[in-house]
Amino acid sequence: WIPTFLFRVHGYSLSRAAILFGIIAGSNGIGATLLGGWIGDRLHERHHGAYYAFSGVAMLLAVPLMVLAIYARGGLLVPAMFMAVFMVLINTAPSNTAVVNSVNAGIRSTALAVNTFLIHALGDAFSPTIIGWVSDRSSLRTAFGLTFVAAAISGVFFLVGTRFAPRLVGRPVDTHAELYAE
Repeated sequence: WIPTFLFRVHGYSLSRAAILFGIIAGSNGIGATLLGGWIGDRLHERHHGAYYAFSGVAMLLAVPLMVLAIYARGGLLVPAMFMAVFMVLINTAPSNTAVVNSVNAGIRSTALAVNTFLIHALGDAFSPTIIGWVSDRSSLRTAFGLTFVAAAISGVFFLVGTRFAPRLVGRPVDTHAELYAE
C-alpha cells in the first residue's frame, strides 16, 4: 500500500513510488536485519531476555516513526519512511532467535515454520484487503492507523515475553574454533 499511498497522497508516479519503496524495503531488509542480529547478540550477553526486549522496544519505537511517515510532508517524508521500515525490520533476527531459543532443538525448524506462517497469515494475507476496505470507506491514512495499532501490540507482546525468556545454559559455541580444532 505504500506505493499507492505515495501516488494518491503525495503525487508520485506509481513506478517511482514502487522503486523508492523497493529501495527502502530492500536496503533495510538487509541492513536492519543484520544490525538487529548483531545488537541482539551483544545485548543477550548481558540479559537473557534481550532478544524479546530489543524486538519490543524496536516495534514501539517504530510506531511514532510510522505515524510520522504517513503524515509527513516534503523533505521529511522519505527519511521518516526509511526509519519506520528500519525499526520494523531491525527486530527480524532477534525475534527469530527468540523463537529458536524458546523451543527444544528437535522442533526448531517447525517452530520457525509456524512462526513464519502466522506472521504471513495474520499480516500479509488479510492486511491488504482490510487496509483497502478501510481506505475505501475513509482514507488510506486512516487505514494505516491499523498498522500502528498492530505494531504497538506486537511491541507489548515482545516486552511481556521478556519475562518468560528461557535462560540458555553454557556459553555460545565458537563454531570456527571447533571446525579447525584437531
